[in-house]
Amino acid sequence: MVKNTIERCVACQAFGRANAPEPIATTNMPKHPWRVLYVDFYGPLPSNDYLLVVIDRYPRFPDVEIVRFTKASVVIPKLDKIFAVHGIPEVLKSDNGPPFDGDEYKQYLKSLGIKPEFSTPLWPQCNAQVEIFMQPLGKALKTAKIEGRPWKQELN
Repeated sequence: MVKNTIERCVACQAFGRANAPEPIATTNMPKHPWRVLYVDFYGPLPSNDYLLVVIDRYPRFPDVEIVRFTKASVVIPKLDKIFAVHGIPEVLKSDNGPPFDGDEYKQYLKSLGIKPEFSTPLWPQCNAQVEIFMQPLGKALKTAKIEGRPWKQELN
């Protein structure tokens, strides 16, 4: 009955939330660094590049790589580079967008024994570790542009 009333209510349809927020659930902090990682893209930038952002859940340490495309064939070598420095994680959390939803990416993770976890579609807050980092990253890149500095310099 409530559902029917809401479905017929013009004001409810016009001003109601399209996507109800997912209930907040606590996640356990890993006991060691580099166990659980979050990954996402920032961009496109004016240069048509993207930034592949990888954040460690434990110390919230970011790793940022410049990529030209958001395809698995471009992302996988960048992840290999990051993993060569820090080691292979147990879990890699991402959104459901390309390339993270593709077979090539999933096979890559499987071959390394990494468990993929995906955030709720249309709810980027589920990948909050990366989304929080995107704000100061964007501010730094915009500041560099305003001050006439190369944006790549801000990544060091």
